[in-house]
Amino acid sequence: MSGKLEKLELRQVIDGKPQGLYIEVSFNPTSLKEEQQVCFRDGKVIGSVRLEKEFTSIPPSLIIFQFTLDGTGANQPPNTEIESVPDTIKKIKKITQDYDGESHEPPWVELTWGPNVVRGRTVKLDIEYNLFKPSGEPLRAEVSLEIERSLSRAEETKTKNMNSPDLTHIVSVKAGDTLPLLCHRVYGDAEYYIDVVRHNKLHNFRNLVPGMELEFPPLK
Repeated sequence: MSGKLEKLELRQVIDGKPQGLYIEVSFNPTSLKEEQQVCFRDGKVIGSVRLEKEFTSIPPSLIIFQFTLDGTGANQPPNTEIESVPDTIKKIKKITQDYDGESHEPPWVELTWGPNVVRGRTVKLDIEYNLFKPSGEPLRAEVSLEIERSLSRAEETKTKNMNSPDLTHIVSVKAGDTLPLLCHRVYGDAEYYIDVVRHNKLHNFRNLVPGMELEFPPLK
């Protein structure tokens, strides 16, 4: 077990690479939370009055980091130059929210803390100031940063050929697989399951047998 101190770093991702402006926090996160949703819709079974939940999609996961910014120097060696909390907050906002005039959207970011690496875009930034100088300048703040995992356009371009919906895919069914779930994996959209049913001439797509192979045709 390593005793090395790994500090949390936050950087912008430019052209698929973490570069440019970044910060390194003095106090590591007090909590790390991951939220993952699985979305369903109500579907009616033919010949039945009951409703059945049909899988539609799995949205990107949401990663929530909470950490402390401290401008008192309490955890720093003597004679160390301490960046003020307001200056650090300005950097965080610039990294996570600075509007890009070329892409016309907020930047992608990478947050790293030891083995935890999260890439995506910031969907929420909460800041609570709780210690102040007599002048009113903040000395300490609690930050909650929510990042939705996603790939930048540069990263998507690099991986598109590996997972292209424009190519035919042969998939071997595993236990627990459903056709909407497999369509989501191949096409990124569960709605194409009817097309896969027709292409493979399936008579009962609700009961896939582990080991059977299905063709997922190119999208048109």
